[in-house]
Amino acid sequence: MNTKSRGALGELIAKEYLLRNHYKIIQQNWTSRWAEIDFVTKNKEFLVFIEVKYKTSTIFGYPTDEINNRKLFNIKKSIYTYLLKNDLFGITWRFDVISVTKIKNKYKLEHYKFVELPC
Repeated sequence: MNTKSRGALGELIAKEYLLRNHYKIIQQNWTSRWAEIDFVTKNKEFLVFIEVKYKTSTIFGYPTDEINNRKLFNIKKSIYTYLLKNDLFGITWRFDVISVTKIKNKYKLEHYKFVELPC
């Protein structure tokens, strides 16, 4: 399985989780010149931008270890671009990360809400 296939599998697992938890998926894989936003969703209170990270093992670290400040800064620029292009400034939004790890043929999903983005 190549990197793109693994990423798609992680996003599929995350999507099923989001739908079960009453998130409305507005867009998937929205791309700006800086970064791709895996999911743009809506729940009762927020427009939620979500980054999904998937790993088949924790031998070399956890999925969230793949997210550095540069990536977060680029995601922030992409979020602002999305808000601007869709005339959504002034609405309440947040950024979340979903981590999916395959451990012994089972998937462990962790949802980190209100992840802080760098200035």
